[in-house]
Amino acid sequence: MIVVSASLKKSGSGWYFNMTNDLLVRAGHQDARAVRRAYGLESVLLQDNCRVNPNVLNLARLVRVHRRNETFVVKTHAGPTPSLRLLMALGVVKATYIYRDPRDVVLSALDHGAALREAGKPNVLAKLHNVDDAIHYVDQLLGDWDAWTKMDRALMVRYEDLVADTLGALKRLAAFLALDVSDEDLESVAARYRQEKHDAVTQNRLHFNKGIVGRFRSRMSPEEIEACTRHFDPYLTRMGYAV
Repeated sequence: MIVVSASLKKSGSGWYFNMTNDLLVRAGHQDARAVRRAYGLESVLLQDNCRVNPNVLNLARLVRVHRRNETFVVKTHAGPTPSLRLLMALGVVKATYIYRDPRDVVLSALDHGAALREAGKPNVLAKLHNVDDAIHYVDQLLGDWDAWTKMDRALMVRYEDLVADTLGALKRLAAFLALDVSDEDLESVAARYRQEKHDAVTQNRLHFNKGIVGRFRSRMSPEEIEACTRHFDPYLTRMGYAV
C-alpha cells in the first residue's frame, strides 16, 4: 500500500504526514525516509517529509517499490491527478487529505512569506505582502480541496479536529489504513506530537508556525476578516466553519 498524505497548504500537513509515518512504523512497516534511501528515490520524494509530485512517472517509480511488498507514506499538496485516481480505484493507493479554515491559512501563509523574505529565500509565499495577496493565493488552492471532497475513497481530515482530539484522529486514521496497532501505540504517537509540535528543535520538520486554531480572529482587522469571509463564503460552510 502507498499512503498519499495530501493537504491544503499551511494546514498541519507535516504533522499529519509524520504521524501517519509513525503509525505505519508501529504496524511493522519501514520509515518512509528509509524507503526513500533504500530505493534511490531522493529525486522523487523530496526533503525530509517525502513530498512528491504525483505525475505518471513519479507514481510509476513508487508502484515498483510497492510491488516489492513495501508499504510507505508520501506527502503532496496536489489534487487528485488521473494517475492517483486510478491507483486509488485499484487499491494500490490510500489517500488522506487534511485542510484548515482558509482564513487561518491566509494568516499562516503571510507569516511564512514574511519569514522567507527576511531570510532571503525565494518562494511563492514570499510574494504575499498583504491579506488580499494571500486571499487570491489560497483561493487557487481550494479547487484541489473541492476535488478531494469528491473522492469517495479519501479520508478527509480537518486540522481543527486533529488539534482538538489528536488521539481520536489517530484512531480514525489507523482504522482507515487497516493498521494493526495497539491503543498504547496510538497514545504514544499522540503524546509525542503533543510535546514536539511546540519544540523549536522539531518545528522545522513538522512545518509548524503557531498552529493556533482561529488565530485570524485576533490577528486580522475586522475589515480583513470580512474580506476573507466574503471571498471564501462558497467554501466555509461546506468545510464546516462558521461564517
